[in-house]
Amino acid sequence: MVELDVSDCSARPVALCNVDAVTRQDQLDGMLDRVIPLHHPARVEIVNGWLTAYFEGGCPERFYVVGPPVEQRALTEIVREALRDVRWSCAMDLGCAIVRGPDTLQ
Repeated sequence: MVELDVSDCSARPVALCNVDAVTRQDQLDGMLDRVIPLHHPARVEIVNGWLTAYFEGGCPERFYVVGPPVEQRALTEIVREALRDVRWSCAMDLGCAIVRGPDTLQ
């Protein structure tokens, strides 16, 4: 579990969740899903694993990545950087979001 500094959460601007989704949970999951492709030019992706992030007041306070060890280390740093100063409107009243990668083991 990686803890993020959210001491400035209430001062962060609230970004709209511009994901085409039916529910707020789908919006939040969609925003989290965009974190990796948008912030990493090598398009690292979660394969045979998942990313879970916990939110408070719209800000991500902690997260973890489950997957192959090499990808897990690389993704942890990418996600930490991408989430360090965000505050999302769709996370204001939700506690967590999960992004699952493709399962190539089935």
